[in-house]
Amino acid sequence: MWSDTAVELYNLKLTIKELEFKESELTKKLVELSNSETREDEEFAFKRVPTKGSIDYKAIPELKAIDLEQYRKESRVSWRLVRKDKAIEVINS
Repeated sequence: MWSDTAVELYNLKLTIKELEFKESELTKKLVELSNSETREDEEFAFKRVPTKGSIDYKAIPELKAIDLEQYRKESRVSWRLVRKDKAIEVINS
């Protein structure tokens, strides 16, 4: 039962990686076809949504003397499934 569930989860993760790669490729193609601008038709709107970059707190000299741990949110636990006989290939998008 445990091994069957692990195999099912592993295979699902592989499928998700493949789908994420395909999503990335289709998004790139749609950006190109839209000339990197917001575009829409009768059925879809493909919108360019800019977001600000994150702040690199370690680069702020004034914060080096301040203990930021008191502002840290609660820790969380995550789980990672690793197949022992071969690693999941990571597909960069």
